[in-house]
Amino acid sequence: IKAKTVDFGASDMPLKDEDLSKDGLMQFPTVIGGVVPVVNLPGIQRGELKLTGDVLARIFWGEITRWDHADIKALNPQLALPSLPIARVVRSDASGSSLTLMRYLALYHSGIPAQAASTSVKWPGEVQAVKGSDNVREAVRKTKGAIAYLSYNHVSQDKLTEVSLRNKAGQFVMPNEGSFLSAVNAATQEESAGKPFKLVDQGGERSWPLTEVTYVLLPRVLNSQRPQSLQAARFFYWSFMQGDKLVRQTGFIPLPGRTQAKALSQFLLMKDEKGNNVDFVR
Repeated sequence: IKAKTVDFGASDMPLKDEDLSKDGLMQFPTVIGGVVPVVNLPGIQRGELKLTGDVLARIFWGEITRWDHADIKALNPQLALPSLPIARVVRSDASGSSLTLMRYLALYHSGIPAQAASTSVKWPGEVQAVKGSDNVREAVRKTKGAIAYLSYNHVSQDKLTEVSLRNKAGQFVMPNEGSFLSAVNAATQEESAGKPFKLVDQGGERSWPLTEVTYVLLPRVLNSQRPQSLQAARFFYWSFMQGDKLVRQTGFIPLPGRTQAKALSQFLLMKDEKGNNVDFVR
């Protein structure tokens, strides 16, 4: 999108104001979802395994290496945890899910460096690194003892074995539309629709601690030589006006109405190369 070779960009890692200004871009949130740890453990059903932020951090940072570790057993006395090594499946490519996960883990592990909270992570120790969500899903299914992380839409559609996480309020919660919405309601929202939501590890008894939002980037001035850029802008405008019901069928949830209204106001600032306002209704 910066090189103007595509008509819009999308990312879980929003740009800073100075970058938006420099590159002539507008930014707005679109849908809210969550990152979900998933496992492949014999005899363990969906949501049965309970983990905390500090235990999850030590697992992904390679410090807890077996599923019958005392700290995991203490959280799950009701489960017959297998004596298996933990196989970490991670993304080899840049991923917004990696960014969200690392932001969360860094809150619970002082040894995770600040630079680890990025879309590309240098994992300590031996990991199974694969490219793309589909390959992560397949690797988890094929590997006994695996743990990985995926966007909730993949987890819900493919019925993977997600874990239950203890949130900031001390409650063990499951990822779903209700727990994402709880995190949104607990978050302090910025006045500008382009400002990043802070949804990781929010308060609220039902809040999922790994809630995230995806952002879209559009040029502030539409190029008349790229008519599809106008069509892309009209699509996103239509999405805010008509898309809430469609979102609920995808494993994501729509933005709060107040945030949608602020995002729509940004569209009114878009111009064509002659300085005319853009017609989004046609």
